[in-house]
Amino acid sequence: MEDGKSQSSTARKTRCYLAIREVELMTSSKRKIRRPVNLLIPLEVQDSANDQDSANEFGDNPKDIQDSADPEHNEPTLLSNGKDPSATTHDYNLRPRPTRPKIIDAIATTSSSQRNKTFKSWFLFYLMIVSYLGVTATPHTPLIQMTCSDKGVLVSKAHNNVTFEICTDQSCIHYDDQERKVVATFPPEYTLQDYRVMLKWSTGQEKATVETVCRALDFCENIDCWFCLQVLCNPECWPIGAISVFIFSLYLVVTACYLLLYVPMTIGKPIRLILCGTYIILAWILSTFGRCILQLGRCITSGHKRSRRQGLLMALAVVLYITAVAPGGARACQLVEAFEHRLTVCSMSTEGQTCNITTTELLKLNAFKQEACLRILYNSSLISNIKVRWKGLYLSCEKETLYFTRPTTLKVLDSKRCAHTGSCIEEKCANINSSTLVRELEEANHYPGRTRCLELCGWLGCGCWYPSSRCLFYTVYAVPTAETIYEVFRCMRWSQQVKLLPTMEDFHHDGGKQQYELMVKPNIPVKLSSLRLTMTSVSLPPTPLLHSYFISNGHETSIWDKSRVPNLICISPKRAANLDCSVAEDCRCEPAESKVKCECSTIDVEKEFDHLEAKLPIRSPVWELSTSEDSTVTAKILDMVSADVTVNFQSTLKEVAMMVHNGHCSIEDADLNGCYSCSQGARSTVRCKFERKTLGEVICD
Repeated sequence: MEDGKSQSSTARKTRCYLAIREVELMTSSKRKIRRPVNLLIPLEVQDSANDQDSANEFGDNPKDIQDSADPEHNEPTLLSNGKDPSATTHDYNLRPRPTRPKIIDAIATTSSSQRNKTFKSWFLFYLMIVSYLGVTATPHTPLIQMTCSDKGVLVSKAHNNVTFEICTDQSCIHYDDQERKVVATFPPEYTLQDYRVMLKWSTGQEKATVETVCRALDFCENIDCWFCLQVLCNPECWPIGAISVFIFSLYLVVTACYLLLYVPMTIGKPIRLILCGTYIILAWILSTFGRCILQLGRCITSGHKRSRRQGLLMALAVVLYITAVAPGGARACQLVEAFEHRLTVCSMSTEGQTCNITTTELLKLNAFKQEACLRILYNSSLISNIKVRWKGLYLSCEKETLYFTRPTTLKVLDSKRCAHTGSCIEEKCANINSSTLVRELEEANHYPGRTRCLELCGWLGCGCWYPSSRCLFYTVYAVPTAETIYEVFRCMRWSQQVKLLPTMEDFHHDGGKQQYELMVKPNIPVKLSSLRLTMTSVSLPPTPLLHSYFISNGHETSIWDKSRVPNLICISPKRAANLDCSVAEDCRCEPAESKVKCECSTIDVEKEFDHLEAKLPIRSPVWELSTSEDSTVTAKILDMVSADVTVNFQSTLKEVAMMVHNGHCSIEDADLNGCYSCSQGARSTVRCKFERKTLGEVICD
């Protein structure tokens, strides 16, 4: 048994040895490595020629492999052609294997290249250095960032000395804080709905503006007061606080009445008598009115009583009336005011007289009635559908330049001269006017200014030898502090443009559906394929800001205060550059011995121009003021505007009908979120299910 066990063990070892599973390879560095056979000779189905070449390249003789097998253990041996006998023939065809590079050559090449190893090592080192520099490099951070938060708008500044202004459609807040992060909070009635925020700041040379739309905030969470009207008028936010405020307010009212009426005072008794008399008069009026109503009811009920049938008919009529009046329907097109006019136009020629009937529709569009739909018919056949939609009213400023100016500061220069010396000769101050250039004031003669002269005491007591009055010359002149030239202008006229979106769907020709975007000016027709649009009139709400003065440096524009006049007034930019201008000053000067003391109000034009509150764009709930790419001041009126648009059809038509789709929409119950006693009111998201896309209008009673 021991011999049998050892013999079987030897057989298994021999069988494992005869099955070639790995090969030892010798590298150029005398290192032995082991590799499986399938990494050297792929064990795939291939042509006999490829197998023979692969075997020969590997250096193995198939005959030697066959002879080394032990026939006693029935081990599978390799034939002389390098294939298994069972794999010599197949019933199917396989695509030939693509040629692959020799693995042994690749191993030998990579292992013998010491230079490539060095290059790869240094390449990885350089790559590491570049990656480190890229990570440690300080990224360019913007000067200021704005993020919407649950409490308002979070403004992050890169530096402490950055002033900015943040505005919504209702209010603006100016910040000069030194903190890096500032949370701008607005009243809860302004953030009740999705609100648009505009951030303006100055970068030193120019102004930057960022706009975003923040999501609506919860009204109750943003009430930041304890004893205020918001808490009292919105008890659902804080019931205990609202009850406490009401009780405390009632206590104050009762206490005030008690102190005023019942505390022994001279005025207490007359007030009580007046209140008692008022109470008696009101009670008598109410009782008389009640008796009259009772008598009227008795007279009506004492007459002929209605039959049951009449009562049912009256009830049915009331129900039908309520059903007809109730706003339960929706329209695909809004019902706007339209007036139709037909005109026969005849033209005379050598061939005779030709007459056509033209049709004109007058549509009244505004911010509420924004879309009108027309249906063109000919011989009871639909020709086309036309939709005209209102997108807004835009005003462009036609400016009138008032003057040019530069940032300046006012200075005073004086000089004393005795009689018969210097410029104090002959008639003395009588020859001096505001534009006279005095030699004693040579330093100020290079700048624009105003010259004046005062005659003071003379002789020995005043420091002069002649017994005559001396002259005190002085000038107030403007010295520029910057090279920037500003233009102050106003808008003598605002050109009006209405943005319309007409859509035409032609069924008579293969034109298909066409949509246009037009900027229509008053009384200037715009021709389309088969019609002509003309805006005849525009009505505007009172907008006092349109009559303001503006100041511009060629890149930015601000609102200028009319009451403030700069110290330097120029009629052209060239004269402003050469300082060939006049000076506007309101100095009050008084002599003080041999000097002059003046009090002047200097207007810093550059500082006034850089005020963020006055720089465009500026937004309010009803208008927007901004500048276009060519620095033209433009205004967009958002509300309380209307325009009359005429649609003239160039072809002969039989009928033009106003298209209105009546239907019933189903509306689910929705929550009403908002506040009491606030300008924003309440908001509710109502989902109306209708068979087509529609533009709805909500009418609140």
